[in-house]
Parts: sequence; structure tokens; C-alpha cells
Amino acid sequence: DELEKAVGRVRDAAERGNGKRLVEESARSEKVAAEGQAVVELVKTELADELKMRLRLRELKAENAYPQEYEQVATQLRELIVRTGEGKVEKESKQRLALNAKMAALEVKVVRFNALNDVELALAEAKKKGAEKLAPLTLAEALASFKEADAFIAQNPRDAEGVAGRARQASFNARHLVQVMEFVQ
Repeated sequence: DELEKAVGRVRDAAERGNGKRLVEESARSEKVAAEGQAVVELVKTELADELKMRLRLRELKAENAYPQEYEQVATQLRELIVRTGEGKVEKESKQRLALNAKMAALEVKVVRFNALNDVELALAEAKKKGAEKLAPLTLAEALASFKEADAFIAQNPRDAEGVAGRARQASFNARHLVQVMEFVQ
């Protein structure tokens, strides 16, 4: 905002051919730009963890999986960025700690959704179609692998290889359950 105004004053001085004012306004606009860059660097330094987490959430497409929750943390981060730029944030403020906790919880939810949503839907459908009676042992095996994958994700959401392996196993077991149920019927 300030930079736009400063550039406008420089443009005005240039259009009017006022050399002295042009030099003064150029110096002011450079000062405003330098101050703005200093604020950007401060925010990048002070909020490095939060900015990395925002990037991670974007990579996971959290805004598609949980749009409301993503918007809440994004709004809180924007507010934190503004306060940091104004020099009003402490390193361990309650709001900052709460934001970090929300972002971490959202990361786990999104990883879980991306990895296990289809499995969860398949298991629910199988239960609805009578899996407890038709294939109780296969259902128990499928549920156990689902729960193992879910627990792993809760503890290791950034272990992409481990998440993928456990999700594949849970998916295999869910598909196997469906096949066994079809055979038994």
C-alpha cells in the first residue's frame, strides 16, 4: 500500500518533469521498499515452521479435502503474518502454538483422507452388506490393517513410503473382503 503510493508520487514527479522532487520521491520509495523487504525477511525467519507447514498443506491439497478447516488455519496464519510484520508476536504465543497444533492435526487428517478414504468407504459398505456374518475373519483382518494404517498415519504423517505401504495393504484387504463376500453369497 505504502509502496504503491510512493511509486505513484515518483510517477507524478516524473510526468511533471520535476527532477528534484523525482529524486526525493525515488529515495522515499526505495526506503519503503527496503522496509517492506525487511518485514518479509522477518516474517520468513520468525514464521519459518508455519510457512513450511502451509506449503505442506498446499502440497497435500488440504483446501480440497477439508476446505473450511484449511481456510481457518490460512486465515489465522495471515493474521499471524500481519502481527509479526508489525512486531507484535512473541515466539511462543498461545495463538501461535494453537495454530501450529491445528495445522499439524489438519496435516494428519488430510494424509489419512488421501490414503484411507476409499478403504474406509469400502469397509463401511461391506459392513452394511453383512460382512460380519458372511466373512467375519476377513473383515477382522481388513479392519486390523485399516486401524494399523490409521495409527501409523497419526504418528508418521510425513513418512510417505510408510503411509503408502500401509494404505496399499489396507486397500488390498478391503478388496479381498469384497471378493470373499461375493464368493460366499
